[in-house]
Amino acid sequence: MAPTVRMVLQPRFINNEQLSISVVYDYIAGNNLKATQYVLTAPGASYTGMSFLGLGDSFAAGQGAFNYQAGTDTSVNTCHLSSLSYPFILSGSLFAGGRSVACSGAVTDDIINKSRDYRGQSKDQTALRDRGTISIQEYLGSFTPGYLAQSDFIDVYRPEVITMSIGGNDIGFGNILKSCVSPAAEASSCYPAYEDQLELYKTIQSKFDRLVQTYKLVYKPGKRVYVVGYPQIAVPDGNCALNVHLDSREIALSISLIDYLNSTIAAAAKRVGVEYVDISQSLAGHRMCEIQSREVAVNGFTVGNDDGLKGIKFVGSESYHPNALGHAMMERTIRSATHNLSRPMPSPDTTARPPALPNLVPSSLLPQTGRTVRTTVSSENLTQDVLVRGQTFAVKTGTNLALLKPLTSYTAELHSEPTQLGVIQSTANGELDGLLSLPATISPGFHVLHIYGLNMANQPVDIYQTVYVAASETDYNGDGILNGSDWCEFVPAANQDADQDGNDDACDPAITNAPEITARSFTATLGGNTIRIGVPQ
Repeated sequence: MAPTVRMVLQPRFINNEQLSISVVYDYIAGNNLKATQYVLTAPGASYTGMSFLGLGDSFAAGQGAFNYQAGTDTSVNTCHLSSLSYPFILSGSLFAGGRSVACSGAVTDDIINKSRDYRGQSKDQTALRDRGTISIQEYLGSFTPGYLAQSDFIDVYRPEVITMSIGGNDIGFGNILKSCVSPAAEASSCYPAYEDQLELYKTIQSKFDRLVQTYKLVYKPGKRVYVVGYPQIAVPDGNCALNVHLDSREIALSISLIDYLNSTIAAAAKRVGVEYVDISQSLAGHRMCEIQSREVAVNGFTVGNDDGLKGIKFVGSESYHPNALGHAMMERTIRSATHNLSRPMPSPDTTARPPALPNLVPSSLLPQTGRTVRTTVSSENLTQDVLVRGQTFAVKTGTNLALLKPLTSYTAELHSEPTQLGVIQSTANGELDGLLSLPATISPGFHVLHIYGLNMANQPVDIYQTVYVAASETDYNGDGILNGSDWCEFVPAANQDADQDGNDDACDPAITNAPEITARSFTATLGGNTIRIGVPQ
């Protein structure tokens, strides 16, 4: 059934030849309303003259603020582009005809890859060359992210002002956080050794040249590009809600990593001559563990709708992301820091270098194991998000992101307690494609799958992905409560529901106020005296 258009909203002329509109329609017969945005261009005119365009990853897309744009929260496209994200707020308040094509999960390659072999971020993994001209024009006209490189929209619309948040997924920050949620990790903080943390910082430092390359491609002379950093999302030694699942040491590590990532982003922006926007303290006063959960600007651990193996619902990608309040706070910080996105671009500084590595000192709290320090490569597609213990699972690297040697053996391990899973032989193209067996004795929870070996430069490499090991397909966390009856299927339930919303507080993204109790009263005679009694309804 074809969608039924209900209304056309917010028509705005971008220039003499282009009109921006929002269309509200019935996606399915009934009241399931969706909205999308289009730019109408006069016949014979070229796409040109857009005032503002937002680029980037989940922190720019608004994953966690919900209110997702049509077509960006489906089984194929999980860009989660929210109308409540800071680029949309900036566009609505400062510009006519501004847009955002940020997409959750984006890495620098999703900004700049102009190859016809580019497969985008969609789950159908169709190469750009196979999408066809009509589909490509539809994506461009409706500003649908996830299928084209984000820089393609720059080439077509030539925006005057760009904001961009990128780099967090290049270092696998989501993988890092998820690996700390496991009950095993909670018993002894994740990344406990000197070598573990050194690898994290070295991975961030190694992304400097890639960030420089990305900023150079995006920036056009005479335009304004504002590179937005990342906010701090939690405070250590605070009063953490039950949905946080990070201890004070893990929070302190996350703060240090975000600071170092922001410093690396700032240095790369300085090298190119684009403006870095520091929003690290934009959520101050409303971070996790800093204020009552109902006023926090960041989602806690969230059980979402993302499908894992065999339809198992995985951890919501909204976990540990700013909510609608958070995006409003980030938008205010960006406006203030950039004089409403009018601050001119700085001159390039070709002497800018990535910041020095933090001075990590081995100690009883950060023991040095003496193991080899490897080059780490985070992957979201090494295998399924959810594995079932006692079963086999596929491992496939797809594109050779780690430059592995061809026809070479690579070792697979599962951590936190190292468990040998076997050996995989690389193909003649230097890619991994094989099966591994998961022991039935693995504890349910979050674990990290590691693939170890040497790359083409004979450097020790570690390709890793955080996965959830399910006890079974009917009882994910193995607590004896079948799925569907278990409030929290991936983490131990707290057996509390302070806001009475039906979600256990251990996996409730936002623990808000409980419903107010209203009362009715009646009178009664007791011992010859008339009294009024209030009873909750």
